[in-house]
Amino acid sequence: MVGMPNDAPRSWLVRRLGAPADALALEPARPRPPGPGEARVAIGAVGLNFPDLLLCAGRYQERPDLPFSPGFEAAGVVTETGPGAGLSPGGHVLVVPELPNGAMQESITVSAAELYPVPDTMPVTVAAALHIAYQTAHVGMHHRAALRAGETLRLVIQGRDVYRYPRPLIQALHDDSVNRGPHVIWAGGDYDSHLLVPVTPT
Repeated sequence: MVGMPNDAPRSWLVRRLGAPADALALEPARPRPPGPGEARVAIGAVGLNFPDLLLCAGRYQERPDLPFSPGFEAAGVVTETGPGAGLSPGGHVLVVPELPNGAMQESITVSAAELYPVPDTMPVTVAAALHIAYQTAHVGMHHRAALRAGETLRLVIQGRDVYRYPRPLIQALHDDSVNRGPHVIWAGGDYDSHLLVPVTPT
């Protein structure tokens, strides 16, 4: 991109609809300084979810105009704030951006209303999954399935998606590799497995 510095932050942009490999392009971006009530965040991790795939294909209920950045949840560190943002540079935050300015960017400027402080000690990869992945798992297990101590939860895992479920939520320990460990059963593919999780009292 003409006039862009070599160290410019990058954004994943959807310029045409289709499968992610065809739809997404990683491009340099011009960081926008925050205005009143806004903050700029250096993104450390992004939570990827099924709606992101639907967005790329144009099959999600929201259909932003092209081009756009997908991504509904991320986490990072505040680098700059506008007047009245109520945040300070250096603060760790969960980012819940509004489309078309999605989370799949290395630097994002959003309204302070789209940012939620998280503890500095929380790993950025955990914080990035709090808004959708963690809540979806929590509601599914504790409200829909109403799991109780002594029962066993069976998760069907594809690839390394097992790492998307925080250990405190499912109270399970597993080996570093999928398809290994006492709770994991191979289910047909090189990276597909079932994870049997004992439900323990909290």
